[in-house]
Amino acid sequence: MKDIETKLFDGKTLARWRKTDEAKRDAVYEEIRAKVGDEITDAIKDFYSLVTPDIIDWLAGLYDREVGGFYYSESGRDTVGYGPDIESTGQALGILEDLGVFDHLGGTAGQGTPDFMKKEISRFVKSLQHDNGFFYHPQWPKEFVDKYPSRRGRDLSWAVGLVRMGGLEPTYDTPEGAKGDGLLVDGTRVNASGNGESAIALSKAEAEVKAREEALKTVPEFLRSEEALRAYLGTLDFKNGSYKCGNELVSQAGQIKYREKQLREEGADWSAVKIVEDYLNEFQNPETGLWYWKNPGDEGYDLYGAINGMLKTVGIYNGIGIRLPHPLKACKAAISGIYSEEIPITVCFTYNSWLALYFIFKNIRDNAESEDEAEEAIASIRRELMADAINMIKATKKKVMMFRKENSASSYLVDMSCPTSQWMPVAIPKTNEADVNATVICSCETGAKMLQAFGLPVPPVFGRAEYYRFVELVKNQKPIVKRDHPLSEVKDRVWL
Repeated sequence: MKDIETKLFDGKTLARWRKTDEAKRDAVYEEIRAKVGDEITDAIKDFYSLVTPDIIDWLAGLYDREVGGFYYSESGRDTVGYGPDIESTGQALGILEDLGVFDHLGGTAGQGTPDFMKKEISRFVKSLQHDNGFFYHPQWPKEFVDKYPSRRGRDLSWAVGLVRMGGLEPTYDTPEGAKGDGLLVDGTRVNASGNGESAIALSKAEAEVKAREEALKTVPEFLRSEEALRAYLGTLDFKNGSYKCGNELVSQAGQIKYREKQLREEGADWSAVKIVEDYLNEFQNPETGLWYWKNPGDEGYDLYGAINGMLKTVGIYNGIGIRLPHPLKACKAAISGIYSEEIPITVCFTYNSWLALYFIFKNIRDNAESEDEAEEAIASIRRELMADAINMIKATKKKVMMFRKENSASSYLVDMSCPTSQWMPVAIPKTNEADVNATVICSCETGAKMLQAFGLPVPPVFGRAEYYRFVELVKNQKPIVKRDHPLSEVKDRVWL
């Protein structure tokens, strides 16, 4: 997209654009009304009334033009020792995309993000890559990130798309299969050892050996052999901690899938995907479809925890392309979480039930014998959902509102943002503020996944007016001024 130079526009122009955006939004509501009637449509409109234009001002304020990325929180933005990060940048652009801000430019963040931001973000993310293929932030020491595969894996999954958004490529090959261009962000060419020197000419045989060594270099330790993978899975307590284990494993699904491709090309006699599939199937409870073995009434029974673990685990099945056992039972479990009157501790407790349904529907479609078989199975669940849609929408809104802030953004916990993201510090602990992760969940994804579960279109909350406001706010933002903070107040950093 050609870069757009914005100018201050008057209130009449903004009002005209908002009227056009409203008309597009109302057209979607009328489409919904034609399918489900007035009462459900009005409940959906009431749900989306939680999101106001103030969210655009908040989000624009988290972007750092000097770096080329978004912060997770305002306290992180304003404090020495915290920096923009890859996932928050991807999620921030996702918020704009999901809210319809890019719709007039094609709909996606790749199509709608202004060119100047694409270039800044692409260069920032590319600069973070290590020669092992992963991406590391300066504020989070590599040796600690490597202890948390979920953090490292999630950054990898986000990074390549953000680099390519600005027309660049990763410098090095990645563990998920993206090929590097061998260029640092300043244009310097790197040799195989990862420094900026010229490569030494090798014989053909030496080059082949070197190529195999380099290919193995980007394979994570746990995927280098059948024994290593089985040993790694043996360290996970899936039966008693499906959320923690599932979260760690799903963040590495892309790495497992790419390793499987390598193994097939090599003619290996073992399958990474098959080993993981057998492992996951072993721990599923066939009576409930969950990876959880306590029953209601048992000491320590945790419905939300069970659903959260199931969500992450189904994500693994989808990520490595295998069929989910007992999908309809898993759907029933997810629906029970929507009705639960237990107070949610985090925004995920509300969201994950709807996201789980979305993941399960995808798995059914990807693995059914026929399209008719898939749609029949999904239709049986949708009939149950639509029979009580109004109460489900109201129950979901009630829970989402618990995390909402005045600017219509949300916090990960009821009265504060989470100070860490996958164990890395992103906000001052115990700060009652919104954060990017919670906001993409509450303001965008919960409603979208709910409507997709119903089989209904998702209305654009905003449009052209908020796009131009966002671009103008970013272009005219003042330099970020950081403050020092007593170390005792950030002692929750994982490396202290």
